[in-house]
Amino acid sequence: MTASRISRRRFVQGLSWVGVGSVVAACTPMPAPTVTEEGVPAAETIHIRFAGWGNTEELTLYENIAAAHMEEDSGIEIENLGFPGSDYAQKLFSWIASGDPPENLRTGTQYFPTLWADGVLLPLTEYFNSTPDLLDDAQYMTVLYDIYTLDNEMFATVIGPNVMAAYLNMDMLSEAGLEYPGADWTYDDYAAMAVAMTGGEGMEKTFGSSNAYWWMVWESQLWARGGDLFDAIYNPTRCLLDSEEMIETCRWFQDMVHTHGAAPTAGEAAGFEGGWNSGRIGMEITGTWAVNARRKIDAFAWDLAHLPREKHQASAHAAGGIVIPNTAAHPDAAWSHAAYHQGDRAQEMYARDGLNAPIMLKWATSPAFLELEGAPPHHSARVDAMAYSRNRDFYFAQWTEVRNKAFNPEMDKLMTGEQTPEDTAFNMAQKAQEILDA
Repeated sequence: MTASRISRRRFVQGLSWVGVGSVVAACTPMPAPTVTEEGVPAAETIHIRFAGWGNTEELTLYENIAAAHMEEDSGIEIENLGFPGSDYAQKLFSWIASGDPPENLRTGTQYFPTLWADGVLLPLTEYFNSTPDLLDDAQYMTVLYDIYTLDNEMFATVIGPNVMAAYLNMDMLSEAGLEYPGADWTYDDYAAMAVAMTGGEGMEKTFGSSNAYWWMVWESQLWARGGDLFDAIYNPTRCLLDSEEMIETCRWFQDMVHTHGAAPTAGEAAGFEGGWNSGRIGMEITGTWAVNARRKIDAFAWDLAHLPREKHQASAHAAGGIVIPNTAAHPDAAWSHAAYHQGDRAQEMYARDGLNAPIMLKWATSPAFLELEGAPPHHSARVDAMAYSRNRDFYFAQWTEVRNKAFNPEMDKLMTGEQTPEDTAFNMAQKAQEILDA
C-alpha cells in the first residue's frame, strides 16, 4: 500500500460543494451490560445496522451475507438498511448529522473524503493489523486499500474492484471481417475498427462505437498517452490538462463523432434505445460493473477486452468500501461484519453475484466468478487489468466540483463540435486551476 498524507484542515476548507456542512459527531458511550441476579454479565446479542445502496439483486446480496454471518455467530444481529442509489446520500448525511448512524456504512469515493474530512470515521488500521490475512498480497488485492487510506490510517474494508474495459459486439465485428483485438491494439486501431462497423440508414444504421466520453473514459486514455490530470494524487496544486497528451485525447473523441462518423452524436444516440445493449453499436468503453447486467444479453454474441494501448497500458478502477462511524457503540461487532464481507464465504457470494470482482484473489480467479453464466469469454480481463490499473480518484476537497464545473461542460462543448481540442484542454485546465486556487 502507498502511504498517503493529506491535511484534514486543508481538505475541510473546500468542502462547501458537498452541501451537507461540516458534521461534528460526539462519541457515544457503550451501554452498561445487563447483569444477572448473581452479578454476572448476561450473554447479550449485539445489534448492528448495515446501510447500503443498490438494485434489488445487490441489496439481496447484502441480506444473504448478513444471514450467513449471523448463522456463524449467534452473538450478532445484523439489520440491513437498503436504499436506491438516488436516495442514499441524503440518508447517509442525515444519519451522520443525527449522531446515530448505522454501524456499517457502505461507501464509495463520492462519500468517503467528506466523511473523513468531517472526522466521523473510526480508523481501522489496528483492526487490520490484528487480522494479518487481510493484508496478505498473496490473498487479497491489497492495492485497493489505498482508496480508503488517508493520513496513514486505513478506514474501510473493501468489497472488490471494477475497471474500465472495452465491450465488443462480436457479431458486428464478424460481419465487418474483424477479429478480437490483439493485446497490443491502440486507440487508432479502435477507431479503424469502429469505422469498419459503421453503416446503414434509419433503423438499420449501425455505429462502430458509442460516444461515451465521461471522465473515467477519457482519464484512462489520457493516462495511456502518458498524461495526467494533476501534479499529485493528494492535495494537488496544479492541473496538468493543458498538455499535448490531453489535446490528442480530446481530438480522438471529437474525431470519432465528427471526422470518422463512427460514433453517434448526442441526438443520434437518443435513437438507440439501450445504447450498446441495442446490438447496433459495435464497441463501448465503460466500467466492468456493466458485465453483470449484460451477461443476460442473448440477442448477440459479445466479449470483453483490455483497453487499447498508447505509450502505456492504462485503465482506471474503483472499489466500494465499508466504513465504521466513530459513534459506533460496539466497534468490535461493527468491524466483525465489515471484515466478514472480505471473508471466504462472503467473497464467494460476491463472486457468484458478479457486480464487483472479489477482492480475495481465490475467488477473483475462480471459475465461480470467471465462468459466471452469461459472462464473456475474456471475462478474466476484468481481473488481469488490475495489474496496470490506477485508482480513478484524486484527494482534495473540490474534486467533485472540478469534474462538474471544469471537466464535464468543456467535454460537452468538444463533443458537440463547438470547441476545438486545444481550447477544450486549455479551458479544462484553467477552470480546474481556478477552483484549486480559490
